[in-house]
Amino acid sequence: MLYFVYLEDIADNAGIRAELLDRHMQHIGAFVDRIKLGGPVMRADGEAQAGGILVLEADSETAVRAMIDADPYFKAGLWRDVKIHPFKEILNGWK
Repeated sequence: MLYFVYLEDIADNAGIRAELLDRHMQHIGAFVDRIKLGGPVMRADGEAQAGGILVLEADSETAVRAMIDADPYFKAGLWRDVKIHPFKEILNGWK
C-alpha cells in the first residue's frame, strides 16, 4: 500500500537539519527502494525548509511509523507534527 507522510518542522529547525543531515539521509537511504517521492517542503521564501513529504510503499502504517520514529531528525525533535495517510495514486503512475 502507498502512504503519504507529511513532516512539519519546528520553527527553529536549521541547526538540527544541518547537524543531522548526513545521518538522516543514510537512514532514508535504507528505504529508497520503497520511496516513490520525497523531498523538502519549503517556507514562503522558497529557501528555508519547513518540513518534508514522502510517498512510499509499506505493508502497514505501523511500518511507516517505525521508519519515522527511527529517523535521527525525529529523535532530535525536528518534526513538530507527523501525519501518515494511506494514499491512492490515480494520475500519472509512478514511472
